[in-house]
Amino acid sequence: MRRHEKVSLVISTTRGTGSFDFKLTTTVEEVIQQVRKHYGLGGDGQFALVRKDSGVRLEPVEDTLAKFELKDGEELVLTGGGVNV
Repeated sequence: MRRHEKVSLVISTTRGTGSFDFKLTTTVEEVIQQVRKHYGLGGDGQFALVRKDSGVRLEPVEDTLAKFELKDGEELVLTGGGVNV
């Protein structure tokens, strides 16, 4: 896969922080589900990905990562119910 077709993101939750690689065609919802599964985060609450530096939510979650012009190594925070999870 060519470099410009994927992005490496650092995603934080209250259960840990990790580096994840995604295709730019991955939706935000798919990223949320993968991170939830990785950290064993259950529940039916509303989850969101937020840019750590600006606090801006990646919405709508049906959009692909390509829309948000994320940079390699960018830090995101997984939140649920308005708080970090």
